[in-house]
Amino acid sequence: MIRLFGALLFLVSASASAQDYSYKVVYSGGSLASVRSGADATLYVDPTVVRIVVDHLNVVSIPSNTITQVAFGDEVPHTLGSLITLGKQKKHLVGFTWAYYSQRGGLAIQCTASEYEGILLALQGVSGKQATNISDVPAKAGDAQVAANAHP
Repeated sequence: MIRLFGALLFLVSASASAQDYSYKVVYSGGSLASVRSGADATLYVDPTVVRIVVDHLNVVSIPSNTITQVAFGDEVPHTLGSLITLGKQKKHLVGFTWAYYSQRGGLAIQCTASEYEGILLALQGVSGKQATNISDVPAKAGDAQVAANAHP
């Protein structure tokens, strides 16, 4: 029910105005090799594509329907999927993964407390995926090994 409400809220608000849904975030890590961890970025979410922009350059455009997982947490003790290490931080983190033909990727972003819920609702609305609170998921014994292998 919450997912349906979030999707409806996002779609109604998106159709009510022509503004872009953009959020100032900090790239915390993932599969974007050209972006350093800690870089200021802008997340743009619209019904067809999710974009990450750093220094006014479009770093990645992800078709919304290719997002495979959305996750969030304040203290993240393990990895999101097998692609990215989120580390252990006391911050508002949102992560998502995607699979687009043979391209697979994932990333984690840090956002402000005031934009945290809006980003989650927007990503859930455009992807149709329910966000998982990974702070509540117990870390598996193999997570440290997966994390070590995710980044050469």
